[in-house]
This record gives sequence, structure tokens and C-alpha cells, in this order.
Amino acid sequence: MISIVITSIRPDRWQLIYNSFLNNKSEFEIIFVGPNAPSYCMPENVKYICTNVKPSQCIYIAVSAATGDYILQISDDVSHTENSLDHMLGMMDYCDPKLTVVSPINKITWELEGKLTHGNNKFWGGNPCRFNQPLLPSCLFFNRQLWDDLQGVDRNFLGLMWDLDFAMRVYERGGNVVMCHKVTVSDVGTAASNLMRITGAHDQNLFYSLWVKDYVTHQYGGPILCSRQAKFEPFEMTDDVLTVSQGPKGKWV
Repeated sequence: MISIVITSIRPDRWQLIYNSFLNNKSEFEIIFVGPNAPSYCMPENVKYICTNVKPSQCIYIAVSAATGDYILQISDDVSHTENSLDHMLGMMDYCDPKLTVVSPINKITWELEGKLTHGNNKFWGGNPCRFNQPLLPSCLFFNRQLWDDLQGVDRNFLGLMWDLDFAMRVYERGGNVVMCHKVTVSDVGTAASNLMRITGAHDQNLFYSLWVKDYVTHQYGGPILCSRQAKFEPFEMTDDVLTVSQGPKGKWV
């Protein structure tokens, strides 16, 4: 079983996402978590958890509710090429699943401050860097045991970059991020752009301060570290996990 977990503000897109995975042989479930509950019926293998907490906490909630041995993390504004689940799962046959994140090739674009940015899978993205850059995922595909071993998401992230921090912690423990060249992910909406405007500055500065030596705000291209510079702070499954954001809250409760 593969659990597809999604932070979502637009559950009306469930059918587009659901249909994009129907051509896979792998059994799957989809778990949406977000503030806008759907007003229509969905298949039994599609669930929606309604909450107003911040997006990074929504991912923690979604994975906690997942039943699959493998997890795919995506947003509600992207699409994958055909047989993506089968291809990414097949790559795990050649890797240690407890030390590996598989990622599709990044074809996502987003707009920020009037500029159109094209995604890639490098640490510094489109910014120049004279240092070797580790590959980072555009979407995370991983074994559930790896998530449990790393304790999931750091609660200090609001909605972005937590996945890149997760990948860097995989590198830190001797693991690897592997690109699945048979699968690409592209955007069909604007959720990433909207989330970037709301959380981008906070989450970018946090991520780079954790993994770049002597990082100064908006100073890109510095030397990348092998060890995290601050203690990891996980989310906790408390009684109020659906109603109160843990750590920094931003615009959320």
C-alpha cells in the first residue's frame, strides 16, 4: 500500500489527483488535510481531515493517519506522469528503503515577487554556487520506517522547505536522494506560489540557517553543511493536534 499525503486548500481537485494515479498497479490511498472540508462523496480510499493548523503540521497529521508502508507527499496543485507510483516503488528494489528518498524530476514553476521560477532538484535551485550541491526532492517518496526513524517534520517550519530539511537529514544519517527519471512532476495550479508568499521568507531562512555555513538572509550559494546546526523539534500527537499549531503559527491557529 502507498499512502499519498496532501496538504490541501482545494479538495475539489481530488478527482484530478485521484485519476492521475489510477493507471498504477500499486494499491494506494489518498489523505487530504486542510481547512476546507469537501461537500461531496469520495471513494473509500480517499480521506479528508479538516483542520486549520499550519501546512507542515497537516503533513504530520496526514502521515500519522496513513496505513501504507510507503508514503508519497505532494501538494494539491501538481500532477505526475503515468505509472509514477509503480516506477518510484520499483526503484526501492535497488536501494535501502530505510535510507532512501525517491523523487520525480522537477518541472514545477511558480511566481514570486513578479518573477517566474523554474524548479530543479539542486540545493540552491537556480542560484549560482561554486560548491557541490546535493540533490533535493521535488516530492518525497519514502518508506514509512524512514519517517519514523527521523521523527517526521520539524515543527518550526510553517509550510515549505520542511521536506528539504527531511532530505538533508537523510543525507546526514548516511542515506541518499535518488531521482526517478521515468517520472516528472509539474504544476496545475498556484498553491505553491500562494504558500511561498505566506511562509517563504520564514521557511527559507530557517532551512538555510540549518544547513549553510554562516548563512545571512538572502545570501545564496554558500558552503553546504553535512550536519544540522540546530536541534530537531518534532511534532507531537497531542489531543489538540487538529486545533492548535505547534511551534511558530504564522497566520494559522
